[in-house]
Amino acid sequence: AVGLQADLVRDIRSSLYLLWGGALFVLLIGCVNVASLVLVRSRVRLKEFATRLALGANQWHLIRQLTTEYVLLTMVAALGGLGIGSSTLRVLRALNLELPRFAEIQIDGMVIVSTLLVAAAVGVLLGAIPVVGGLTVNLTTSLNSEGRGGSIGRGARAQGRALVVTQVAVAFVLLICAGLLLASFRRVLAVDPGFNPDAVLTASVNLPGSRYPDDASVRRFTDDALRAIRSTAGVVAAGTTTSIPFGDNFAESGLLAEGYHMRTSESLIAPYEVWASPGFFETMQMRLVQGRLFNDHDTADAPSVVIIDEKLAHRFWPDANPVGHRMYEPSDNPDPTAITARTVWHTVIGVVKEVKLRGLVEGVGEVGAYYYPQAQRPPRSLTFAIRTATAHSSVASALRSEIATIDPELPVFDVQTMTDRTDRSLVSQRTAVLLATAFGFVALLLSAIGIYGMLAYLVTQRTKEIGIRMALGSSTSAVFRLVLREGVWLMVGGFVLGTSGAMAISHSLEHQLFGVHVSDPVVLLLAILPLALVGLIACVLPANRASRISPIVALSE
Repeated sequence: AVGLQADLVRDIRSSLYLLWGGALFVLLIGCVNVASLVLVRSRVRLKEFATRLALGANQWHLIRQLTTEYVLLTMVAALGGLGIGSSTLRVLRALNLELPRFAEIQIDGMVIVSTLLVAAAVGVLLGAIPVVGGLTVNLTTSLNSEGRGGSIGRGARAQGRALVVTQVAVAFVLLICAGLLLASFRRVLAVDPGFNPDAVLTASVNLPGSRYPDDASVRRFTDDALRAIRSTAGVVAAGTTTSIPFGDNFAESGLLAEGYHMRTSESLIAPYEVWASPGFFETMQMRLVQGRLFNDHDTADAPSVVIIDEKLAHRFWPDANPVGHRMYEPSDNPDPTAITARTVWHTVIGVVKEVKLRGLVEGVGEVGAYYYPQAQRPPRSLTFAIRTATAHSSVASALRSEIATIDPELPVFDVQTMTDRTDRSLVSQRTAVLLATAFGFVALLLSAIGIYGMLAYLVTQRTKEIGIRMALGSSTSAVFRLVLREGVWLMVGGFVLGTSGAMAISHSLEHQLFGVHVSDPVVLLLAILPLALVGLIACVLPANRASRISPIVALSE
């Protein structure tokens, strides 16, 4: 039992959470990058801050000034983001992302207000960073040390290193999520659907009771339609069903095996109930494991028969051949397993491989599915499955013509190929992979910029120290290794923190993963490699710059 709202959004909840999470993580990396720039800019402006304090300002005045500046900057950035977001929205529509009422999504007043509020909050946070970091405390002392050419203090170094570690960690979390979803998507694509979707065209009709009042009229239409379709040029095979794989018309109904005794506290099972005509299994190229498929002898006057899939067969006959055994539908008595005079028996005539009806991931659940011959209980909702040897468009036109010849007032709808149905069933997984990959790429780019920027700044602040080292005999390679080692250790710290963060949020991804565990070592390695490569390049550039510092120039500053 679930709430109605939860049931309505169950198919897209995970994508929306992923969208929110990715956006917040990228925003966090961006904020960390800007925070690094704020710290650098604040140190450059020490003389200005000292002058203001000397003229009577206090720290509150400085906070107000910085907050005003950064709020204005973030507001401009927010307006730019809204413009880019509006353009991106049109691109996303073209990608056919599976989001609720996606065509109605637009940059409206709520989006604008929320974006500006977030921008204002970020601006206030950035304005407070210099005070939180201690940059506006003892400014006169700081200015004097700056005038003497002193290097950056330990506290500021620690802040910069912490920001780099945070950037790497957040980017690593996003890359792990993208890697897990990509690996899961590959596993989904490798799933055997239980049929061959290639060269199969599907189309549906609904027979109104006003013109098809009884089973005989429904059987007559089905037989006439299949006979006409099979005689059409380019048609290899054809059949009908009530539940085409990856469609949206499914039914579940109880079915029990003769002699089966339910265990204590065991619930009645409700496998998927499918009605199919002779030729349907052959058209879909579903694999027969035991027994036979439906044929023209399974008529309304013939004994009732049923075909079950391997999953249902294993539940009732794990160590025996189900063919020849009987099954029945639970009664409406207090004891649903009771056999009454009204019990209808169905003889199992065949077992087929499991067919993924609801999707490559959902399949048929833990219970399975069973198939009745349409002639023995003709349904009014029919879906034609047609295997073709020519272009689908010509067969689709011929199909409409043949149906119109039989019943000119009967509309044919939902005409599409099984390949299209398969692709549509993967939209949710493809959307998650696309979002995660996009966020991971942006995070990778921002992290590289942040690592390079902070290390370059640290090198600049340590110019005199590096000059002294080189004057005392340190080689350029030693200086290169010194700076590179610092950057590498910061990245290692980010990897460790990011791995812990990924494990902490793993529960939110588990329901989106298929055949992949959140601690998959291959995924972790593949997430480390691009970030390590980009990070290493970002570390090499400042290290190379440091190794080229002239001791004479450094000591004369």
